[in-house]
Amino acid sequence: MPMSPACKAPTGVFSAIELGLAELGSCDFPAKLLAVVSSVLPGERQQAVCYSTTDQGPDLLAEINIAASASELYLQDFVEHDPFLACWRSSRASGVITLDRALSMSPRSEVFRSQFMRRVGYVDEIAVVVPWTESDCLALFIERCDRRFADHEVAQLREVYPAIRGLGLAHLRAQDPSSDHAVRVLNRTTIRAVFEV
Repeated sequence: MPMSPACKAPTGVFSAIELGLAELGSCDFPAKLLAVVSSVLPGERQQAVCYSTTDQGPDLLAEINIAASASELYLQDFVEHDPFLACWRSSRASGVITLDRALSMSPRSEVFRSQFMRRVGYVDEIAVVVPWTESDCLALFIERCDRRFADHEVAQLREVYPAIRGLGLAHLRAQDPSSDHAVRVLNRTTIRAVFEV
């Protein structure tokens, strides 16, 4: 599928996709897929998270430039206010999800922006949500500390989303070619999820 004239592939996106392909089926895959997203839409901080529709908390799979204290604060005090988690649990929303869209789908989560984001020092966040199973997804986050994401940047990321989703599905099939829903978290009590390979 050709890119629209207004949205050309950013420098580095194909190299990042190549690295993602090389890690299909491995536990390092979420970090490589995060690199694909950040090659399209750069930000100061990046994070890969496994969300579930169950009551289990999210698993932090990969983090770049995120302080351990920020992750601890999130897991201890703000998970219940996470608007992206609320979107996944309420509607299994997938694709490119802006912070404004997530907040509009979960208005009680405004405390996330007003308290958590202010305390850890970023002003905007965007998620790329790739469904993995009926209940689990991989959410890839890019955060910016000094400016909001522009509409044309969000549009560019939406243009690349089918490739990101395809890589996610290929990862699942690489783990178990006989199943469309092969990912199973073996230990949800750890910060880093362990995937059956």
